[in-house]
Amino acid sequence: MLDLQGFHTLKPAEVVEITSTLSLCLDLDLSHAPEPGATQLREVNLRGCRNLTSNALHYLLRRCPELEVLKLAGLDCVVDTTLIEALSSATCLVHLDVGRCANLLGRAITRFSNVCRARLLAGKSIPLKVLKMSGLKHVTKGTLSVIAQVFPALEVLDVSWCSGVNDAALRAFVEWEDGEPWTQWHEQVVLTSREAGFDPGDTTKYTRRRSKLRHLILSGCKNITDSGVGALAYCMHDLEFLELASLGSALKDEGLVRLLRTTLGIKKLDLEDATELTDAVLEHLTPTPPQPVRRGQEPDQQPGEKLEHFVISSVQGVSPEAMCRLIKGCKNLRVFEADNTRVSSAVVREFVTRRRAREERERSISSGSDVGGDMTVARGSEIVAIDSRWVSDTTIRELASATRPRRGFRSWDARDMAYEDSAAANMPIEEGGGELIGQDECDEMRVVVKTFQTWTNVDSVAQQREKRIAGHKKLHPHKEGKGGGPLWRRTDEEGDERGGCVIM
Repeated sequence: MLDLQGFHTLKPAEVVEITSTLSLCLDLDLSHAPEPGATQLREVNLRGCRNLTSNALHYLLRRCPELEVLKLAGLDCVVDTTLIEALSSATCLVHLDVGRCANLLGRAITRFSNVCRARLLAGKSIPLKVLKMSGLKHVTKGTLSVIAQVFPALEVLDVSWCSGVNDAALRAFVEWEDGEPWTQWHEQVVLTSREAGFDPGDTTKYTRRRSKLRHLILSGCKNITDSGVGALAYCMHDLEFLELASLGSALKDEGLVRLLRTTLGIKKLDLEDATELTDAVLEHLTPTPPQPVRRGQEPDQQPGEKLEHFVISSVQGVSPEAMCRLIKGCKNLRVFEADNTRVSSAVVREFVTRRRAREERERSISSGSDVGGDMTVARGSEIVAIDSRWVSDTTIRELASATRPRRGFRSWDARDMAYEDSAAANMPIEEGGGELIGQDECDEMRVVVKTFQTWTNVDSVAQQREKRIAGHKKLHPHKEGKGGGPLWRRTDEEGDERGGCVIM
């Protein structure tokens, strides 16, 4: 693995030197390598290396025939020929991230896919599972069509903020054409006119391609409407994470509900800024009480049963009553982001109370088992209710014993955040220790509640801590400390310490 993320001063000559050093030329079957002196690198991460040139990057990539993971997001040196020439020999590529590359166009993705198509038709497998191409220009209907055809194992697709992605492109992604050679690597599903979103009285049957996608990111694609989203219904059976943020008023209830009705395993749903959505979406995601079934049978799975993370920020059309019903029905919901909505004190109280009760129940069940102990308890619940006038300060004070304002953690990386931590009570005051002033932010059993009031409390605690440290220094002028939290924290039960620079 070569991980140089964030080395913005890295020079092209240094990349060439590193490549030459890594070219071990052992007794490996690398006859398919396009260049002599191939490396054994399987993962390359160059995100943030802004000084690289295309020639230096290609020099490295041509010598990585065993490459599986490539992360080049945000690099100006990534151009059309990077994928067409340098990556054509990377037959093992599983993860490709070229998002936000300003000089890379969608046509390069199409050409790269066509190279892979020839390999697929020759009987060779295409293992690509993750493709991230956020923000690329000229990503069109044809681009998504060839991606769907050539990469049958694709599980993660990120086309966020691609202006060329529209309803027609989403329909092309699940389009099925009989007689095409690529159909032998895909599954098909036959839909009625009603299921396809057309006239219910029409008897025409429609064939669609069933995708293996688990994570689909369409945020910021302004030309997508709920009609295009609805066209994916019955074709995304394995979908677990769906991100549709920043689509604005174009996303409405009908098409979204049609898709959610067929994605029963959804775990994360991001609908931020979908201003036209109403309670209908939440009602559809709220599981109903299970009906009695015969012995040996399992109840039918419902949408929302596996939902863990739900974002409806800036969606003003959703009522607090619908939010409460969702929180009651979705037993696995752990993160609920509803800032700038009509979220009320009742919603916050409902979420905190139920999450605490469920986690305590899980903890008691886990501690009574023979395996795992309370390590199996799912923690980290969080509700975001910023910019909401209906959440009162009184409610926040009432829930203070069960909540925390920030998701604190014990690590060297957290030293500047100065999280309130009961484990630091025995540390010197000049190093940020001492008794708690506010809520314990490192207690994972507490629910994170983010509101204007809790943010104000964080500032107030920080000021009180600084006053305490200043007063302590006056009484003990010869003691020195950096303040701002403990200088190191334990990271696990064994007491391993982490600090300084980590080299992988």
